[in-house]
Amino acid sequence: MKICLSAKLAGGELTVVDKLESPTCSTKDVAQAVSAIVPAKNCMMIGGEQIDVNFDFATRNLHYVDLYASQGANVYDILRRHHLVLTVDAVDNLTERLTRVL
Repeated sequence: MKICLSAKLAGGELTVVDKLESPTCSTKDVAQAVSAIVPAKNCMMIGGEQIDVNFDFATRNLHYVDLYASQGANVYDILRRHHLVLTVDAVDNLTERLTRVL
């Protein structure tokens, strides 16, 4: 996972945003917001522990966006999509998850 995230960062395919929220569950609004953030229409978005319900409903109709909570992040899905968008909470959760001593 660490190597995968480092590769995305080195390739310029990683974006960190404050939060993933939408005031309505309009797919059109979320599609415009995604295209403003992500240059390619093929991305994975990872939020914190909880995903905004409106944002979740709106992204279900976008076949080029995968939306996960930070617990569901996995290497296969990150590599499958061209661009990765993380929230600040997701970065904190993934950092804690990857630095935990077993």
